[in-house]
Amino acid sequence: MSVSGLSTLELRHLIEQSFLPARCRCTTSGSGVPSLTIEIYAEDAVSIKLLVSGVDISTLNSSRAVSDLIAELRYDLKNNKCQLLSNNISGLVKNSGE
Repeated sequence: MSVSGLSTLELRHLIEQSFLPARCRCTTSGSGVPSLTIEIYAEDAVSIKLLVSGVDISTLNSSRAVSDLIAELRYDLKNNKCQLLSNNISGLVKNSGE
C-alpha cells in the first residue's frame, strides 16, 4: 500500500492516466526498495520522451506527493529540460545530468 490505502496497481494507473492522451507506462521494481519507473512516450508512441527511474514508492504517501510528482514530470516534459531522470534521496526526482 502507498497513498492513503492505494495499491501499487492503483498508483500506477493514476499516474498513467494523468498523461493521457500521451502514452505513459509505469512499472515497479521487483527487488530491494519498491520503486517506480515511469516512461512517457512521444507523439509517435514509440520513442520515449521522458524516462524516470528509481522513484521510491514510499515517498508517494499522500495525494499531495503524487500530485507533486505528476506536476514535476509535466514541467520537465513542457520545458524539454531533460530526457532521463533518476531518484535522489532528498527529493522525488532530479536531473541525471546535474
